[in-house]
Amino acid sequence: FFFFQAEDGIRDVERSRGLGDVYKRQMAIYEFSVLINDKECEGKLMEKEKAETIYSDAIAAGNVSSVLTYHQNNSSLLRQLLGNLMPNMKAIITIKGVKKLAFEGNCWNLAIPFAYSPSPSVLPSSAIWNLTGTIDSTSKLSNITFEYAKAKTVLNKNKTEATITFNEKIDAIPANTCNLRFCTASTNQPVARFQKSKEFDHYAGLLTFVPTTNDLKEANMISGEYIFFLDTSGSMSGDKIETAREALIIFLKSLPHDSMFNVYFFESSFYSIFPSSVAYTEENIAKAITEVGKACASGGTHLWEPLDTCYKTPLNSKYSRCFFILTDGQVCRSSECIQLVKNNQATCRVFTIGIGNADKKFLEDMALAGNGSSEFLPRIENEEMLASKIIVLLGQAARPGLVNVKINWPKDITILQETKPGLIIFGQPFMALV
Repeated sequence: FFFFQAEDGIRDVERSRGLGDVYKRQMAIYEFSVLINDKECEGKLMEKEKAETIYSDAIAAGNVSSVLTYHQNNSSLLRQLLGNLMPNMKAIITIKGVKKLAFEGNCWNLAIPFAYSPSPSVLPSSAIWNLTGTIDSTSKLSNITFEYAKAKTVLNKNKTEATITFNEKIDAIPANTCNLRFCTASTNQPVARFQKSKEFDHYAGLLTFVPTTNDLKEANMISGEYIFFLDTSGSMSGDKIETAREALIIFLKSLPHDSMFNVYFFESSFYSIFPSSVAYTEENIAKAITEVGKACASGGTHLWEPLDTCYKTPLNSKYSRCFFILTDGQVCRSSECIQLVKNNQATCRVFTIGIGNADKKFLEDMALAGNGSSEFLPRIENEEMLASKIIVLLGQAARPGLVNVKINWPKDITILQETKPGLIIFGQPFMALV
């Protein structure tokens, strides 16, 4: 028996593959199988508790069994158990998923994680790292790069399909991630994909494209209002609060001179440096830096309350609002915080900065809900490295966007359900589901 855990956004009882899964989670596992000797067994989708019970019963009965779930302490990781594998048995495990690619520097980026692979001490001396990837595009591919020089790339005649291979003896699997980047000729052209339901007589459609400022004929550019939320709860004590203070001070020193800003400190309660956002002046920046330098860690982690207070503050039509949240992610009412951010994504973008051993899944989900991005500072770094990461986030926050967007789908189709477009950011992939 082989089973894997249910996940959000599933459209099909048997398999979780679907456009809805990609839109909601960014990553969806849609197939899991194990080949033992010559017998292949395909996974069945069910709730986690039921799957683990069946797995335990099968193991107790002496049968070979496997279960695939999300890790209990980190939902961005998969956890697999394979039990009762006898000597000389050969098992080949296949896990298939679909993921939305990141878009950086006008190129698509596939980050292949290796941070949780075996360490050099447990690798056999003759370990071979075998990687094969295929890029299939509707338009011409260019600028294909893989971070390892020995990788080979082969393009077909029309340059719409590329195969990347790497097969070398290695001493250690690369740490962190390995990035595969490529560009396509039709990046800025709208593309619609449709998938028919296996259960009902209807389709799901996904519209995607990357808008650029070249598409604008006229635009009134406005300045930014930057509101920072600094976690000063007890879990931020020690190096975490020191890193957070240093990062926030660099943020304040790097703000555009025509911007407005404010800083909130939150733990069991919250307060702000100024009653409302103030203009960027030397006096205001100096006062803010002094207050940030005094921040210390104590109390609980109540983020929802200051977020809700700020969202209720009237918007200034001359400024686009962005939130920057510096925290380790161990917050109360985390799911409610994400929903609050999602409900206000059309009027305010949210960027998250994970401090120390942060809850990566929560912070990434919050940034995704707020049309922003996330950065992580696992330890105190030198000022130059901190500044480079902060400048990137500020640059993303300064990108122009469009609000009050409406999509006119063909009149000859009946719309059962569709997602609201929300805020469209130039240079950032846009997705609409119907």
